Amino acid sequence: MQRSKEFDILAAARECLGSYDEWPCLPTGIDPMPYLSRNRVPQPFYLASVHDRLLVHLGGSGRVEFREANVYYFELACGDFVYLPAGTPSRIVPETPCLQLIYRAEPWGQETVLWYCPGCDAELQRTALDGEGVPQRAYWAACHTFNTDPAARTCARCATVHPSLDLTDIRWPEVATLLRGEPRRAHAQTAGDT
Repeated sequence: MQRSKEFDILAAARECLGSYDEWPCLPTGIDPMPYLSRNRVPQPFYLASVHDRLLVHLGGSGRVEFREANVYYFELACGDFVYLPAGTPSRIVPETPCLQLIYRAEPWGQETVLWYCPGCDAELQRTALDGEGVPQRAYWAACHTFNTDPAARTCARCATVHPSLDLTDIRWPEVATLLRGEPRRAHAQTAGDT
């Protein structure tokens, strides 16, 4: 299916496989690019990007949590636009299923995924992602490494062990496979398609 500069966001949302899919919505070369996700579970990590990002909250309720910022969280309601500053770790925590767009730079650039101790809030682990290829593949690899390395999940300050990440609603390997042939979404239903 050919993509156009218009798309049916509700039809595209029905095609989401899991939480945090981040499907590119428009043709390659649009900067910033809107990425669509239907999120049902807490984001499995905090994400810090070298570029500013913008979250557009289209439905559901939840919040964005921040680290290393003056604001700890922002409660989300339909129609909210939330600025996610470059270098500031943030994560999405839905209370109900959420429909969201994230506007990100093209190309996506270096990002860092971070985890914090549930006992004392110290930083446990950070993994820098190089900004090349399909980000979903890099997210999956970072989460898998975190889950399989007990030392990465154990706090050096208080010895609390971070629980393994629940990735049951995350479908990044499938999303990455679908995006692998073309770096942008080719199977989205666009406006005017039947």
